[in-house]
Amino acid sequence: MTINLLAFGIFAYFLGLFFSGLFSLLEGHWKKSVQLFVISNLIGFITGVLFLLNFPSRQLILTNLDWFFLFSPSLDLLSAIFFVLISGVSALVGIYSFRYLEIYKETYNPRITQFLTVLFVFGMQGVLFANNTFSFLFLWEVMSIASFFLVFADRKEQSLKAAFLYFVMTHLGASAILAGFLILGNGSLLFDLSDISTASQGLSFGLKILAFFLFFFGFGSKAGLVPFHIWLPEAHPAAPSNVSALMSGLMLKVAVYGFIRVAFSFTDLPEWVGLTVISFGLLSAFSGALRAVIERDIKKVFAYSSIENMGIIFSMLGTALYISVQSDQLGILAISNIIFAFAILHIASHSFFKTGLFLSSGVIMSRFHSKSLEKMGGLAKIMPVFSFAFLLVILGSLPLPPFGTFYGEWGFIQNIISLMSDLVLKTDVLAVLILIVSILGLVSGLAFFAMTTVFGLSMLGLRRCKELDYEDEGRV
Repeated sequence: MTINLLAFGIFAYFLGLFFSGLFSLLEGHWKKSVQLFVISNLIGFITGVLFLLNFPSRQLILTNLDWFFLFSPSLDLLSAIFFVLISGVSALVGIYSFRYLEIYKETYNPRITQFLTVLFVFGMQGVLFANNTFSFLFLWEVMSIASFFLVFADRKEQSLKAAFLYFVMTHLGASAILAGFLILGNGSLLFDLSDISTASQGLSFGLKILAFFLFFFGFGSKAGLVPFHIWLPEAHPAAPSNVSALMSGLMLKVAVYGFIRVAFSFTDLPEWVGLTVISFGLLSAFSGALRAVIERDIKKVFAYSSIENMGIIFSMLGTALYISVQSDQLGILAISNIIFAFAILHIASHSFFKTGLFLSSGVIMSRFHSKSLEKMGGLAKIMPVFSFAFLLVILGSLPLPPFGTFYGEWGFIQNIISLMSDLVLKTDVLAVLILIVSILGLVSGLAFFAMTTVFGLSMLGLRRCKELDYEDEGRV
């Protein structure tokens, strides 16, 4: 396995996306576009996995794609992990889209929807390959604009309102990211992302803190952190289910990637910065889980569940930031890195199970012709195979073994307990760690209640909707 072969695989991936987008614009060829979209993402997934297995410590600079991106895209360990996630999930969504877009071709224009989906995925992948601030912002905007149009793909007034709210919030966030880059670059946007650490060291303390929190707001609002989350419970349910899966399963993770790439490059941050990130994360986790419990729109339940999980992820990242500045003890620094690794595991787990939840919601809604859980019930009797698969996805969303969510959260909690028991820590640090564990325990209980309620109301009991579609399961 050579690095040149992997570079060719990435080139083939983006070339496939290009032709997939081209085919989608041709009359009567949207299905070929979906086929090419699936094949391209499978190529990307395999290429990314091979890169992680063979060259995890290398940076791959793709000079042969200068003409395509107008810059030299690059791939390293962090971006490769997210590249694999986006490629794998996009392939699954593409397979689902064959049937979904066919069923809803009167509601969503398949050609336009597929073209925007390709553009959306291209924007997300492009952000990962961007190696300078200008290209990062440009591709971030491609991702945002494509998803904006996808939110109101059904052209309904309610969807348009949700899309407008999303447009406002995403551009407030983008403006904050732009301002942060301008501070780091001393008014310039033409510097490499790898220079952020050096640039932050040259800033005064006040400017450094200002830049950090501009990035935190920009990426946090895109990730749906409370209180910047107001767009998410409206936009995700309004979009087609295959697009909802991409937005919740992937786009939120691109925001996390941006935060990690930029914020973790800052040096000499005070401990209260990490505490602030933890606070917003825990608030988001608790608020999202609580709203998921009381919500009865199935897609909004999953949207609030995404807010909960983004809160957990930012709590993990904030904890890694917080404890890394407590001491130069080798044990503390090692545990900080391990917690960061468990955050990545939780990101990967959430990408796949949340995609499964939103794709499942599309199947369920196609049978009940409603988003309301109060009108559902009894679907397991006519769709036993699907109901079992849905149960597995539901369980995967909860911190239960043997699913990835369990290992991510349990590993995080175990390392916090290890910190409290094995190392000498200040009383206030111990109090923070105890609070984190306590709130995450409460959040896990709320999440368990919310997800089992969704399964019970939709799959079990008697049907409560006269319009239930009794087509045989094989046609789904």
